[in-house]
Amino acid sequence: MGDSYQNIANDHSTVHSQIGKNEGTVSFGASVAEQLYVLRTALASAHHDGALDGPVYAAARTELDEAISAAPAQNEPPANRFLVAMRKFNGLVSGSAELAKAATAIIALAQGSP
Repeated sequence: MGDSYQNIANDHSTVHSQIGKNEGTVSFGASVAEQLYVLRTALASAHHDGALDGPVYAAARTELDEAISAAPAQNEPPANRFLVAMRKFNGLVSGSAELAKAATAIIALAQGSP
């Protein structure tokens, strides 16, 4: 690798990117598809831990599977099918702040929001 760069943001500031030297592909964070699979694991954990009952878990899993099958490719706008499934998922898991926050973040990521 070679050179190393570090930026420490203070006082609630945000650094979207700071590139010292680029000799290849630059990627920021995980893709929508990767985040959906992480969310699937978190959903299963929430059910296992008793945070979601069986019927809610089953319905949320169905919507998440739908969102995964309709997930937009990198740098592509999200399809309505994806957005509807994620919004339904978000409503189903609204009792779990962690899952709802993750779902909202994935929707924002798909729509191109930071």
